[in-house]
This record gives sequence, C-alpha cells and structure tokens, in this order.
Amino acid sequence: MRGTGHAAVVLHRKCPGAKQMQPDRFACKVKNADIKMKKSRGRSGNCYTGDRTCYQVDREENRWWCRHNLGIALVSIGLLIISGFSFHTFGKEESPKNYILFFQMAEYDLRIVDAISYFFHDMCGEDDNVLLLTPIKSYRFLSEKMRDKSKEELIKTVTYLIRKDVQQYASEYKAFYDAMMNTVKEITYSLKKGDTILDIKLAFQQYRQYIINIKNLRRLNEDLFDGLAKMYENNNIPTSMFLVYQKEFRPVPSREVLEKLSSNPDLKARAFELFQQETFLKKFDVDRTADRLLHSSIRLFFIYMDKTTENIMDIEMREYSNLMFGILSKIVDKTGGGKEMTSNLEPAFRKFMENPSKQEE
Repeated sequence: MRGTGHAAVVLHRKCPGAKQMQPDRFACKVKNADIKMKKSRGRSGNCYTGDRTCYQVDREENRWWCRHNLGIALVSIGLLIISGFSFHTFGKEESPKNYILFFQMAEYDLRIVDAISYFFHDMCGEDDNVLLLTPIKSYRFLSEKMRDKSKEELIKTVTYLIRKDVQQYASEYKAFYDAMMNTVKEITYSLKKGDTILDIKLAFQQYRQYIINIKNLRRLNEDLFDGLAKMYENNNIPTSMFLVYQKEFRPVPSREVLEKLSSNPDLKARAFELFQQETFLKKFDVDRTADRLLHSSIRLFFIYMDKTTENIMDIEMREYSNLMFGILSKIVDKTGGGKEMTSNLEPAFRKFMENPSKQEE
C-alpha cells in the first residue's frame, strides 16, 4: 500500500526497549493515516505517551506503561506488515509497462524535446521500461536504472541521443539525396542539349542505385518489427510502441521532362519505373507483421510527421513515404493503437495518453 500521510509509533523513554528501537525509525508514510497517541490515565496519575516526563507513577505503573506502549508498537508494526505496507512511496501504484520510442527521421526537430518531456513527466512510470530506437541505434532504459536519475536527467539524455543519431543519419541520407538531385538535373540537361539515349540510361542507373542506397539506409522495415515481436514475445507486460515517421520526398524530373522521356520507346518503361512508381519500399507483409505484434502484446501508435520541401526549377519533389503510411496505418488498426498526422509531437503524445485506443480516421 502506498500513500502520503504519516504514521509514528512512539515509545516511552523509560521503556526498556526504547534504547534499541528509536521512535523516528518507525516514522513512515501511510495514506490517510495519522496515528496519534492519546492521553491515558494510570492508577496514580496522568501520563502522556510521547512526552519526555511521566508524573506520579511508581515503579509498578512504570513497568505497566512500558509493556503497554511496547504492545502498541508491536501491534502497529504487525498491522502495517499485514496490510502490505511499503517503506517507499513512488506515487500512484500501477502495473509496469514497456514503451518503445522509435524516431525514423532525416531532419531533427526541436519540438522533440517537448514530446520527450511530456512522456517522462506524464506517461512513463517508475516501474516502466523504455526502449529507444533512433535511425541508427537502440538504447534500453530499465526501470531500476531510471529510478536513480531525475526526470530532467532522463529527458536530457534521451533528447541528446535522438539529436546525435538523427544528425548522423541525416548526413548519410543527405549525401544520397543530393546525388539523386544532381542526377535528375543531369537528365533534364541531357534532354535539352540532345545527348544520346545511352547517356540518359547511364543516368537512370545512377538514380536507381541511389534509391537502393536510401532503401538500405532506412531502418523502418519488416525486419525491425519482427525483431521487436521476438524480443517481447515471452513478456506478459503490455507494450506501447510510439513510432515517429518523418515524411519523405525525393526529386524527380518535372512533368514536362517526364513527357519527353515517355515519348521515347527506349526510355518510357524505365522512366515510369524510376520516377512514377514507389520503388523505395521492400516487401512488407502487413497481416503477418500485425499478428506477430499482437502475439507479443505490442500496440502501435503512429505519428506521421509533416515536413516542408524546397522548390527547384524543372524538378518536382514527390512524396514517396505514402505507401509506408498506408502500411503503418493498417498495423495501427489491427493492433488497436492510434494514428496522428502532425508536425508537433507533444500534442500527439498527449492525445494518445488521453485516448489510448482511439485513432484518427
């Protein structure tokens, strides 16, 4: 039983056991309990338990009061033990939970700090375990270790790890992204100056390789969900997974350039495959993934984080994360989690807290 009140069992100073059991050693917090020793009447005078002086009592009465007070102490301690009293108070008593925080992002957002702050202050309890997944690494925060740190220390540590890893991931991601951008510019320039079809096909091969590189770089895939399901399959503790997936775009030729490419029979099929189909996603079995998560008591809460794009002449920025959005939305439906589309994470976390099984339609 956990609580906030105070209970004090106080022994008379003349009691033989008083030297061995000091009064303040029994001062413990108990919910709505304030046990006060009352004024008592002896045969020869008044005695106030807890006072430092006893008036008009003879040796026999003194022994009687010692036995009396010691009996009260033993009975009180016994009642506390029987009721399951704990000498530590950790706030509201709840069953332990597991949390998975996964940030699949290529651009760090300062508002992550607000979301992590809300998570540790209002969602994560002291008996809960946290698994942090960044775009490149995994970190485990066990409850027994987190109790040794303040909430502010945890917030600072987690946000630092997210920022550090997202920035490292972003540097690799941006290298492939910039190379892809330059390739699209080369294709556009080749058409304008009348280069050979062979030159354009070579540019197509380069673009395709950058697609593969980014695909392999991205951590969010079916294998990751399989690994999480296996990790928690023998765990009877409910697990909530909060997945923050930042919207992704890729550069493709403008509509005018695509029309010119499609007018050439030797380039039409390849241009359609590279620039108009979703080729960034590995095979993903939605039903199998959702069933495995359910078997491991994992519910998915999905935040699709918005992102602004740049405007470049003769280049279109096409969203290519919409297929993954559809896949994750189906997993949310099957696992009974939640879904939000926003650029601000903290309100989404708050909504999941208030409506844990209600998702945005």
